[in-house]
Amino acid sequence: MHTNHLPMSTVHLSQPLSVLPEQIIDVIKLKIRSGSAAMAIVSEIRELYHVTISLTQVYNLKHQVVEDMVRSAGEHPSFSAAERLIQVFKTYKDVSYIYVKHDVSSGYVTYTKSRGETQERAMQVDGDSDKATTDNEIELWRKELKLGTNN
Repeated sequence: MHTNHLPMSTVHLSQPLSVLPEQIIDVIKLKIRSGSAAMAIVSEIRELYHVTISLTQVYNLKHQVVEDMVRSAGEHPSFSAAERLIQVFKTYKDVSYIYVKHDVSSGYVTYTKSRGETQERAMQVDGDSDKATTDNEIELWRKELKLGTNN
């Protein structure tokens, strides 16, 4: 048995989320949605409300926020990560995206949505076309969406 441990200050003990006021939970969720880092959220909550929360609690809330976003987009969180992300992107009007799906029977299908549009467009890529043609088609779509080469 160890006896040389210093006593832990109560300021360093994290509070269970179930006992935190709803106002603090809402602030944490707002910071998660705005893209704040987990460590920054922990520090800000400690500074603003004199309450200690753990990184694990922030990650758990982040998971809950993402699931809520996916559900609000009309999809169930059990779909693949890529499908959930696409569903979330579909709900934003200020987001452009392009993705390609492949089906053995139908070949490649490319989906695009430009900023300001509410519906995505699907384009069938001929399965018999060579790679150069496919690359050219994708390059044209990238230019149409004003996507850079790093996207």
